[in-house]
Amino acid sequence: MQANSEQRKRELVRPIPGNWWLRRRPYTVFMLRELSAGFIALYAILLFRLMHRAPDQVNFGLLVDELKGPTFIFLHLVVLGFALLNTITTFNLAPRVFKLYRGEEKVPESLIAGAHYAAWIVASIVLLVIAWRA
Repeated sequence: MQANSEQRKRELVRPIPGNWWLRRRPYTVFMLRELSAGFIALYAILLFRLMHRAPDQVNFGLLVDELKGPTFIFLHLVVLGFALLNTITTFNLAPRVFKLYRGEEKVPESLIAGAHYAAWIVASIVLLVIAWRA
């Protein structure tokens, strides 16, 4: 009788492979979005540390020249890709998070996502104009 009670107490543990998230596209996109947030944070910390090492204008000019090198250009492109992935997936999820109503009528999800994309485009244009004038 004791053997039966021991069998009942044991849990079923199914082995989960390390690449479980690669088997379905939604899982892969989710994991890449989560990874992107950490990667972007590390990139920001790296840039802050590099800027901290360049306190005067001469050293800052050297830093900017170093950031134009092929290694950093590759890093910039990888971070840009992660930032775009993070932004697009967040904007696509926004209608599920923001349940907006106009009176009794629910605002269409496409309008909510479209508003996010429109604000992103406007902010990007404003920043490009500011950067172009500087």
